[in-house]
Amino acid sequence: MLASGVALYVAGAGALWSLPGPRPGSIALVLAWIAYGIYACRRRIRPAAGISACVLDATGALELVSREGRRTPASRLPGTIVLQRAIWLRYRDRDGRIGAELFTGSPRRDPEFRRAGVLLRLLAASRNN
Repeated sequence: MLASGVALYVAGAGALWSLPGPRPGSIALVLAWIAYGIYACRRRIRPAAGISACVLDATGALELVSREGRRTPASRLPGTIVLQRAIWLRYRDRDGRIGAELFTGSPRRDPEFRRAGVLLRLLAASRNN
């Protein structure tokens, strides 16, 4: 995910570089775009860097497990996507930071992955009714 974000920022820098006009203006735009891209990517990486696991219990409560083993509550956000072999989980931790995790697995081989997918689908359906 990070590589695709970096690739898009590089493509944006190339598009800004190719704009007609004075070259110093293009250079300033490209440098500002790159600085903003580095800031945005670091801001997205920092919350997820300290998380080693996500725990989803039977009631749908989400907890984040830090690398030290501490559990902190989090809330699921809209935009969580459940596919057959992948789950894109968006969450907000108790400090208000928004993060996302991509989980891949096989529902046939991994009962925990299957349980998480079913539970997230049921929670999404109950929220829409």
